[in-house]
Amino acid sequence: NCIYCYQDKTRKVNCSLSLERILELIHEAYDLHVNTFDVIGGEFFLYKHWREVLKELRKYGYNPYLSTKKPLSEDDVKFLAELKIHDIQISLDSLIEEHLIQSLGVKPGYINNMLDTMSLLDKYNIPVMVHSVLTKYNSNIVDMKSIYDALRKFKCVVDWHVVKGDPSLYPKVDYAKIEIAPMDLNNIVDYLSSLKNETDMPIHIPERAYIGTVDLNTNNANSRINQ
Repeated sequence: NCIYCYQDKTRKVNCSLSLERILELIHEAYDLHVNTFDVIGGEFFLYKHWREVLKELRKYGYNPYLSTKKPLSEDDVKFLAELKIHDIQISLDSLIEEHLIQSLGVKPGYINNMLDTMSLLDKYNIPVMVHSVLTKYNSNIVDMKSIYDALRKFKCVVDWHVVKGDPSLYPKVDYAKIEIAPMDLNNIVDYLSSLKNETDMPIHIPERAYIGTVDLNTNNANSRINQ
C-alpha cells in the first residue's frame, strides 16, 4: 500500500488468466524462441500460483526479475534456492518502522519479518539487490544509515540502489506532498558518497538536486542555480 505506488489502484483487478493458460503461454514463448519472460502488474508473491508459474519458467530457462516488499518464509526461500533464482530485488526504504507505517501502510513487526527474509536469502546464498525509494517519509540520513547498518551484515547483497521517488500516473496523493526536499536529498547523496570509502558494497546514488537561489545583492535579484 505504498504512498508512491506506480500501479493503478483505483480499481481492484485479479488475474483473469487461468493457471493453465499462463503455463501454455510459457510453452508458446519457448517454442517461439522468446528470450525473456517477465511477471509484472503487482506483487508476484501474492499470486496464489506463484510457485507453479516460477517452476515452469525456470524449466524453460527463463529467469524473471522478481521484486518484492513481502516477507518470505523459509519454505519460500528454499524453493527459490532450489530453482536457482539469481535475480531478486528486495525493497527497503528504511528500517525505522514508524516511517514505513506512514509510507507503506505496513503493520508493526514488518521490519523484523523483512530482516528475517534477508537472513534466509543469505543462508541459501541467493543474490539480492536492495532498492530504496526516497520520499519525505525517509528523508533523513538516519533512515539510510539504518538500512546500511543492516545490509553490511549480509553477504548476499550485491547492490544497493537508492533512487528519488517519481510522480505516478496513478497518484494516491499529490506528489508534491510526499516529495523529498532538495536539501534532504543532497544530504543523503553526500552521506551515501561517503560510504563508498568504507564499503565494497556497490551503491547506486541518486543525482543531487539543483537548488534555486536569489542573489539579493543585485538590483535585479536575478535567480541562479547552484548544484
